[in-house]
Amino acid sequence: MNKSLLFSVIACIIAVVAVIVALLPSNYTNGKDGVDGKDGIDGVTPAIEISTDGYWVINGVKTEYVALGKDGKDGVDGTNGLNGTNGKDGEDGVTPTIEISDDGYWVINGEKTNVLAEDKSNPQKLSFYLQDDGTYVVAVGNAKYQSNITIPQTYNGAPVVKIDSSAFKGRSTLTTITIPDSVVEIGSSAFEDCHNLTTVSIGKSVTQIGSFAFDGCGTLVNTVTINYAGTLEEWETIDKRHEWCPDASTVTVKCTNGTKVYESNYSTDIEG
Repeated sequence: MNKSLLFSVIACIIAVVAVIVALLPSNYTNGKDGVDGKDGIDGVTPAIEISTDGYWVINGVKTEYVALGKDGKDGVDGTNGLNGTNGKDGEDGVTPTIEISDDGYWVINGEKTNVLAEDKSNPQKLSFYLQDDGTYVVAVGNAKYQSNITIPQTYNGAPVVKIDSSAFKGRSTLTTITIPDSVVEIGSSAFEDCHNLTTVSIGKSVTQIGSFAFDGCGTLVNTVTINYAGTLEEWETIDKRHEWCPDASTVTVKCTNGTKVYESNYSTDIEG
């Protein structure tokens, strides 16, 4: 087909279309609206959780999707800080001057303290034991080499009421003992085997002399003298336990109103 023929055909087609368009009505009436469709089914809100190992769980079904990101890697350790500067040297200590005052107290750098340098209440270095009632019991302590001992009536402001059992036992250097009025009991074996003990002074408050209290005393001279601060009648009221006095020595008890003698065989005699 040549070009002139093709153009002729196309022109005829265009003309036919134009005629058809011209014959169509010029006004159109809109049609009625269609009927509304049915409502759709309500949507379901899913139950969403996270499993213990970090995955999404939808309506109870564990998925393969991770809800929580993995822990990040540890950061690089920081660089150690620099060492601090050494502190300054402390000041040199001062050596104090220490003295003892005239009345027996420590004096430090010229200041008198309230601490005794020497216990003047116990110059003989006896031992004292505190009892529940606040009174004291006495024993030889560091006085074991002394020959003449005087027991004090008080220690630390409280009365000394008893000579302990075996308190001076076997002290061969002891020759004289003075027991104050505060003492009410001389314990068993208190002066047993004090072979050189020949003079004993006893206060009038003593109510008991224990067994073997003076057994073995005075054996070198076979005599012991007891100076008692009470009367003969008061001496008799004292509770004297088994073999309280030496069986090998004569014991002379000098009271305020007379004398009583215990012979070595335990016979007695009263002198006016």
